[in-house]
Amino acid sequence: MSSAQYIIQAKRFCQEPEYLVCLPEDPLDDTAVWVVTSQKSHADFLCPFCGHPMHIYESYQTRLKTIPVQPHGHRSVLFKGRRFRCPCCHETVTESNPYRCPGTRITKRAALWIKSLLAHGLTIHSVQEITGIHWDTIRRVHETVMDESLKTYAVMLEQNHYKPRFLAVDEFAIHKGHTYATTVMDLESGFVIWVGKGRSLADFQKFFEEISPELLSDVKAVAMDMNASYNTLVSRYLPQAKIVYDRYHMQAQYGRDVLGVVRLEEARKHKAAADELKCKQTAAPIRKQPRHSVKRKCRNGSSTAS
Repeated sequence: MSSAQYIIQAKRFCQEPEYLVCLPEDPLDDTAVWVVTSQKSHADFLCPFCGHPMHIYESYQTRLKTIPVQPHGHRSVLFKGRRFRCPCCHETVTESNPYRCPGTRITKRAALWIKSLLAHGLTIHSVQEITGIHWDTIRRVHETVMDESLKTYAVMLEQNHYKPRFLAVDEFAIHKGHTYATTVMDLESGFVIWVGKGRSLADFQKFFEEISPELLSDVKAVAMDMNASYNTLVSRYLPQAKIVYDRYHMQAQYGRDVLGVVRLEEARKHKAAADELKCKQTAAPIRKQPRHSVKRKCRNGSSTAS
């Protein structure tokens, strides 16, 4: 990186004249810290409670991680801000950090890089190896991306007057064990409409309480497994929709109720036949050799009859 490119990068990082940026001597040294100091005075802040000018009474520092220059590096930015106090109502206001990504300890520039890397299919572990940022921070940025995408998609569906026609209801395991959740999705678009914890009747009823009935007015059919709670609520809240059981559970139910009964009946018949044959063999007399015909051999070689 040349000096000109380094200065351009610094100007892009801090374009506001209210902040002073102190750059390290070596632009490729990730161990060096960029120091950003606030130049705001008390004239820039008015009390949000009474409207009077405020005075500087304290300074604070916040260290943020940013994207390193070298792979597997760790670069940070030290922001020095100020706190203000109103002399009239004695309320305090802390200057916000304009470079901090909300809810994290990284810069907005680092958050943009993380979003771009995740958008290209990289895993959270891979992004952590590249940026040196903790995986939990990357996970929170990932959740922010998903929330923004869901909100954008919801606005688009509302503008297009979206109404699903064919729904599917199913349950899935959240963790290893007996913790489950219920999901409802649109079979035509593949969009997940609702997810809730639990799989009981009360848990699934939350779907009809949280989703507007107007959105479900055009539902024609609902696919589900053979859970009694699902079809009960669907018949109550969506009387116009047909209930379709999936083929897997239909075959499983047929195997239990029909093939299972036939198998048990055949097993009982074979067991009864085997027991009867065993009783006949036990009742038959066993012919033994007469006692007087048994010959014993003496030690001297002669045989005697007993």
